[in-house]
Amino acid sequence: RFPLVATMIAGAAGILILSIGFLSVSEAHDISSIPLPLILFLFIAYILILPLKDFKDIRGDALDNVYTIPVLLGEVKAKLLMSSLLFLLFISSSFVLHDDRLFFPSLIFGSLAFFAVQQGTGDETSLWSFRRVPGIILSITILYGMTIVSIIF
Repeated sequence: RFPLVATMIAGAAGILILSIGFLSVSEAHDISSIPLPLILFLFIAYILILPLKDFKDIRGDALDNVYTIPVLLGEVKAKLLMSSLLFLLFISSSFVLHDDRLFFPSLIFGSLAFFAVQQGTGDETSLWSFRRVPGIILSITILYGMTIVSIIF
């Protein structure tokens, strides 16, 4: 019912899952080898991007007095905010990872993510329906992750 509270809890759960996965493959079995700026970046990214799921039921949330970002700002302004934050997260990833070679790919993938959110619609038959947009963003993020791996390693 309150903006960002549930997403902060989900963000913490995401970091916990990341930590468990890291501990299961790390030879040292020590979480301290994960850079703190990376953990903070991912936590902030989870908090900022999880509200994408709230677009699919703006009218229902408003009727139930559930105060999500799309309910509070309206669909158009919320899409602009969410797509801009997503774009900035992609761009800032090159700085968090301290690799200038990632800037151009982050610009490309961030632009694709921005476009995907802007195309989001309540029309369930559309490729860009709000139910499909998170999957599209996930696909873009996976491709960007594969690009990061190919550039850094």
